[in-house]
Formats: sequence, C-alpha cells, structure tokens
Amino acid sequence: MTSSRMLFGVETELAFTALDKSGRPLDREQTLPLLLGSVGRRLPYLNGESGCDLFLGNGARLYIDCGLHPEWSTPECTTPAEVVSYLRAGETLLAQAAQDVERSKRRVARALLLKCNVDYIDTSATWGSHESYLYTGVHPSVLPDQLIPHLVSRVVFTGAGGLNPKSPGIEFTLAPRVAHLEKVMSTSSTDGRGIFHVKHESLARDGYHRLHVLAGESLCSQLADYLRVGTTALIVKLVEAGIRPGDDVRLARPLKAMQDFVADPCCRARARLAARRTKTAIEIQRHYLEQVERVADAAFMPAWTGDVCRRWRHVLDALETNPDSMGTTLDWPIKLSIFKARARHHGLDWEILPVWNRVFDSRQGMTPSLRANAASLVRDLSSRGQSPAEGCDTFRTLRSELCEIDTRFGQLGPDGIFTTMDDAGVLDHRVVNAHQIARAVYAAPAVGRARLRGEQIKKLSSRRDSLKCNWHRIVDAPGRRVLDLSDPFKETDDGWAKPDRKPRRREGAESVQALLHALLGQ
Repeated sequence: MTSSRMLFGVETELAFTALDKSGRPLDREQTLPLLLGSVGRRLPYLNGESGCDLFLGNGARLYIDCGLHPEWSTPECTTPAEVVSYLRAGETLLAQAAQDVERSKRRVARALLLKCNVDYIDTSATWGSHESYLYTGVHPSVLPDQLIPHLVSRVVFTGAGGLNPKSPGIEFTLAPRVAHLEKVMSTSSTDGRGIFHVKHESLARDGYHRLHVLAGESLCSQLADYLRVGTTALIVKLVEAGIRPGDDVRLARPLKAMQDFVADPCCRARARLAARRTKTAIEIQRHYLEQVERVADAAFMPAWTGDVCRRWRHVLDALETNPDSMGTTLDWPIKLSIFKARARHHGLDWEILPVWNRVFDSRQGMTPSLRANAASLVRDLSSRGQSPAEGCDTFRTLRSELCEIDTRFGQLGPDGIFTTMDDAGVLDHRVVNAHQIARAVYAAPAVGRARLRGEQIKKLSSRRDSLKCNWHRIVDAPGRRVLDLSDPFKETDDGWAKPDRKPRRREGAESVQALLHALLGQ
C-alpha cells in the first residue's frame, strides 16, 4: 500500500557579484569564499565532498557550483510550507553574509546576491531553481508522460516573469527561463536543457527514485513557491499510487506549447493535445486539480493535500477571470504591472509595443521583409501619435530599465524591489510567517534524515577537518567508518559502521573539484 509520506526540496542558484568602491567587479574566486565563510561562522557545518561545499546544521547545503555562483539547497522537507520556510531561511542567511562581506577589510564596497533567472547581457547565461521529489513503487519511465503536461502548464502560476532574453525587443514572458529550454527531455542540466530531466541519482538506498525538475524558476512569491512544489508533489503521489493523471492531456508538442503559454499573459493560448483537441494552460491545470481532488481523502494522500487544492483552485479561478487580480500575489503579474507603469512613465502604450518591436527590429536590419514594411509601420505609429524617430531612443531606454528591474526584483536584502514592496505592505503572497523562517535558519526539519544529519553536524562540527558529509552519509576517513543516512525517512541514529566496499560514483567532475578546493585554499 502506498504511504502518504513524501520528501522533496529545492535548490536555488544565485547570481553573485562583489564591487569595489569604483563599481568594478572583483574576482569571484576571491570573494565567494568570504560569503561561505560568513555562513560557516553563523551555523555549524561539515565540509562536503567537493571542496567549497557546506552541509549545515539546519539540514541545508550551501556550495559553489561549477559556474562560480552560490547555490542554496533546502533540506529534505515533508510539506510545501516547510520548503518555503527553508528557501526564505537561506535567503536570510545569504543576505546577512553579503553584509558581512561588505564589512570585511577587503576591497568590497557592495556584495550583491540576485535571485534572477536570466542574464540580459550574456543571453546564454541562466540561473536555475531545481526541484527534487522522492518517489518509489513506480518505474522512472512512467513519469514523463504523466508530469510533462503539468510542468508545461504550471507556468501560469510558477513563472517568474520578465523579458524574453533572446529578443532585442520588449517581449514580456511569464517565464524567461523557458527561452533556454531546447528539448522535451534531457540528460544534462547545463547543455541542451529539457522540460523533463532524466537523472538517475536517487541519493538514497535502493528502491527510491528522485525526480529532478529543471524547468523551474527562482520565485519571490511565497504562494508561487508553495504551489510549484505542492502541486507537483501531489501529482507525483498520484503516479506513485498507480493513477495516470497525464494520459488525457498529453501534448502533441510540449516545448511549443510551453513557449506559447509563456508568451500570453492573458492565459488564453491554446495548445494541441496528442488527441487533437486543444486546451489552455489553465484547463490542463484544472484537469490535474480534479484528479487530485478525487482522491484527496485517500489514506495515501498527505495531510496538506486539502490546503494545496484550495489555494490551487483559487489561483486558477483568478487567472481565468482576470490575471491582473494576481498583481500583488504571483511573480509574473507583479512584474507585468511594474513594467506597464514604467512604459506609461516613458509615454509608451504597452498594448502597441509589438508594433514598436517591429520598428526596432526593422531599424536593426533584421530581415528584408521588415525593412520593406518600414513605411507602413511608420504610418501605423504616426496614426497612434507616436514618433518613430524619437521613440526608438525611448524604446531602448525603457528596455534597459525593464531589464534592470527584472534583475533587481529578487535582489536579496532590503534593497530588492520585491522586498521593498513586501515591507511596504502592498503584497499579498505569504504562506509562512517570520517565526517559521527564523526557526528554519537554525533548526533542521523534525521528520526524516535531515533531522539526524543536522544533529550530527552540530555534534561533530568541531571535528570537521577529518569528516566529509553528503546527503546520504557522513564519512570519517581516518576512523574508517561511515554514518549511513541512505534511508530518507530514517528516524533513529544507528551509529557508525564500517564503510561499504562497493565503489560509489563520485559526484561532479574532477576539474570542478580541483577548482573548488583551490577556492578554499585547500
């Protein structure tokens, strides 16, 4: 019989830059260790197995990824609200650490941590927010057909909002990171990214699998984070129980559907299903919601199912009736309202920006057809009281400003745009309170191996030079012993044991490990 127990977590990649007094960026190889050092002084930790890598006493992990950016991973959580608490706890810790870096006696004048998803200067760069869901009792090959329609359509409430980074114009998108997805399924998280990531790395004992979701974005709205984890976890639970919720909404072209959905802030774009019908993203989400609600009271469903369904339905109703009503609640509608206000400030009508995009592209000489139509575009703009000659400069100024707004929207600390709005009391998005976040800074979750790992880290941190830690074990190499945490729901400490002689595949490339060791001066 399927258990109601679940574990899941989120890892968030952050952009980081440290500036000197003249505003010039400093070498991240020199400044990133300062950031981790500050967190290490605030919380007990053990070193991970890949160099600049801290497993913390609250069950979380902070490390420097191969792209030389910090990555915060929540501990294994049992409720979506718990995930939200640990995500925000990580942001609290990192914002404090950035202030510590600024106060250090190095040349750092500003240390900025940005929870953004795309780079508008280097348009090939992107920062991810990946999700992991533990499951058992079903072969991994079953999941893609059941999950892909959900991952494609959930962007109506999980999108971070912003501009299409691949366009020179002002093209609003519900989820800018979708521009970096190239296929439906992929085995890599850095090249040829797919909607569904095929990753056979459970980080647990035999019998467990881990769904690793790449097609997510870093979010500021607590409700958006709550729903992206809660809805996806419940669909995984249905599949685990033998239900096939995705069969009736399989998409003919999932990547094309996702691109169409994110390009339509009215949430009315329709995608063709494999059965040749068409559905909107909201209609696909309602299908999944109804599938969950049918079994919401079943013994295998978690206790928080009802709350997720209630919030899920409320958001879908609001988006279907009037997406603007979510303008204080979800990331992308909040950004869209800001973007429209800035366009008005510059005297540009948001509704005719597609025409301005064509003029802008034609002036860049993108295609002969656009150049040939330049005269008609000028007449079109003139009839609306716009001057193309003067307007293109305004257009460029507005685009630059919107890119900056998107970049600063999720800036950690009091200067971030979202934080400023939230502190002013104009937003309605919270799911957890300040006490829950403060607790998550220092305490591990109460259930599962994260609690045991956190307890051991607190107990052993004074001996960290001789120990290594990862998600599923703590290794005492000099003592030739291992603390096994491969049971993800482990509740009791069975003590140290001799290591398993079976060789394990090392995580990460050797070159990356060497670089990270160099960052720490090890």
